[in-house]
Amino acid sequence: MTSEHESIARRLGRIAGLCVTGQSAAAELELCDWLRQPQAPAAARVMFAALLARRGDLPEARRVLGEQPHDPMQLLSLFCLLSRDDQQQDVAHAAAYRLSRQFAHLPLIEQWMSLAGQADVSMAEPDERHIEQLAGELHQQPTLIPTLVVAQQYEPQPQRITLLRQAIARIAPRFAHDRSLVMICQALAELALLAGDQSDAQRWAHRGLKIDPYAAPLALVLAQLDDDQTIGPPAVAVLDRVARQFPAYADVRAALRRRLEAAA
Repeated sequence: MTSEHESIARRLGRIAGLCVTGQSAAAELELCDWLRQPQAPAAARVMFAALLARRGDLPEARRVLGEQPHDPMQLLSLFCLLSRDDQQQDVAHAAAYRLSRQFAHLPLIEQWMSLAGQADVSMAEPDERHIEQLAGELHQQPTLIPTLVVAQQYEPQPQRITLLRQAIARIAPRFAHDRSLVMICQALAELALLAGDQSDAQRWAHRGLKIDPYAAPLALVLAQLDDDQTIGPPAVAVLDRVARQFPAYADVRAALRRRLEAAA
């Protein structure tokens, strides 16, 4: 339920809480309703697009962001989605051009576009200034984090993954008492998985599961890793717990079945 007195930040935080407690469908319904209102913030549109992209509905995610978004975060999210599609490279280049011409003065856009133009993203390490600037931007707009992570899952670029990991880890303590912390843990676990850092993926997944023991995305991260019981319980135990809580989650049930078959 919403209240006319509920602030935008509080409402976004509450919807983020739905996302990380296995209630993504409810979050989508509320965001869809919110976006029908003329004063809906761009952050709500970015969050809705990220949810759609996470479940693989990229065309609808693009539709939600709009073909010519005026908000820089919407445009960056659109660019991230378009970059993965070989059939949309002309549109992606157009989005990149608009970003560089209209919003290059914004720290987050400046960093992202400078990385996009680097010839060898596997070699150079992000510097402290970039990390601190990105951390500040993401602290102010944490709803952008899932979209940026999804973009790397579709088209991994080592330097962007490194930059995101360091920036998000830097702001994690600021969310220690916030419902968004599980989302932060999920992002860091998934990025660590992309970077091949299994120990860090384990640590962040188990940290998030201590907050929400039924976080399906974190259980699915563990399903891709070897067990390390010095960090947390085995994946089978976590997947079984989530599957019992959410029997309709087919991906969790399938992951549990694969782990049980592998152990047999």
